[in-house]
Formats: sequence, C-alpha cells, structure tokens
Amino acid sequence: MSWWQTFFAHPAWMEMYERFWTPEQNRDMADYLERVLELRPGDHVLDVPCGNGRIAIELAARGYRVTGVDLVPQLLDRARIRARERGVDVRWEKRDMRDLPWPQAFDAVCCVWGSFGYFDDAGNQAFLDAVARCLKPGGRFALDNHVAETLLHRLPFRTWHVVDDDSYILEEGEYNPETARVESRWVYVRQGSVTSLSLSQRLYSYRELVAMLHRAGFTQWKAWADTQGTPFHLKARRLYLMALK
Repeated sequence: MSWWQTFFAHPAWMEMYERFWTPEQNRDMADYLERVLELRPGDHVLDVPCGNGRIAIELAARGYRVTGVDLVPQLLDRARIRARERGVDVRWEKRDMRDLPWPQAFDAVCCVWGSFGYFDDAGNQAFLDAVARCLKPGGRFALDNHVAETLLHRLPFRTWHVVDDDSYILEEGEYNPETARVESRWVYVRQGSVTSLSLSQRLYSYRELVAMLHRAGFTQWKAWADTQGTPFHLKARRLYLMALK
C-alpha cells in the first residue's frame, strides 16, 4: 500500500491539518487564486486534492461553482460539514486525483500546498495530463509546490510549527538522490501525545516540471516566488505557478 493511501486518513493528520491553517490564510490563498486564475463570476473551479475543503469552500463563498476532489472519505466528510456551516454549495467527489473524467468542464484548476509529486514519474505526469484534459481551452491551472530550486539548499531540514499553546508540529525531511524524492516526517505533539507520520514526494526541478506541463498540453506558464508576485528565483521560499492551456 502506498504511503498516501493511509497518511491522509490518519486521525492525527486530520486533526493537525484542521488546526494548521487559519481562516485568514485561507482567504489570502483564495485572493491569490482569484488573481492568477483570472476568475470571473460563474466560473467553474476544480480544487484537487481538496482535503477538508478549506480552499474550495472559500472560493464557493465568493460565488464560483466549485468541485472538490479527494480520495480520503474522512476528509470529504469534514469538507461537507464545513461547507454546511459556511452555507455554501460545493460538489464533492471521491476519486484518485489522476482520475478526472470531465473533459473541458472547468475554467480553472488549483492544486495547493505541495499536493504534487506523490506518485512515481508516470503517475505525476498522469495527474497533469488529467488536469489539462478537464480544462476548457484557455483554462488556467495554479500549482503551489516545492521544486529543487526552493528546497535542496535547505535539506536536510528540521522545522517546528507552533499551532497553539498545547500543540506543536515538527516537520523534518531529507533528500534521497537515488530516487530524487524527499522523505519527510511530521510529528504532531499535543497535550503530551506524540504521533509520527511519514511521507515521500518526488522533487522536480523547475525545468523538469515545465517540461511535464508542456507534455500535458499547456502552452504558457508564469512562475512567482510568493503570492505577492515576486518573480521566481533560486532559493525562493516556494514555487507559485500558473499554466495556461
């Protein structure tokens, strides 16, 4: 069984994920997506993988038609609850992120918070191919992820995140040059309880990622170092990319 089939359904991860992001951070990401995807009233947006719906719900609250796709039933259950609490309508779909059976159905697609690179090279390409197929001509794809230029200079890394007064997250990782993957561990510490979870992601260079987008059928792309529009550069904090079909 692959790591991602159990990692995201683990109760500790679900609690960690629920507490990690603030409403303000979700609004800031939605602001960025509205801008780079050039969203217009009534546009249909796909959020994949959508997790607990934090971005899909924020976009739906702004008047867009939104579909959220995730493989984890527990996360989708939480997304439905959050959507009801917010009073918004989102179509939730349980399926693998490589399986997007809606040809030219969406005006825009987003994949945020490092949700790319879970699979082997063929699987990661299959996801980008699926995204391109489900976009209308001229549709836009926003990807927020690490690449070699943003992460290799910091590896191995060990970072503590303070969630609140009694909750902490330790994130640590190292690079395997044989597989070109980052092997990471998330340790969730809350009220004396400690849970450790492991994950593995393929780390592409910017050039490699652009080549994959081109193979998928994207024709243009822009890259930034942050959500404020700073041009992408070596040792940027992250890659924020928009690709045009």
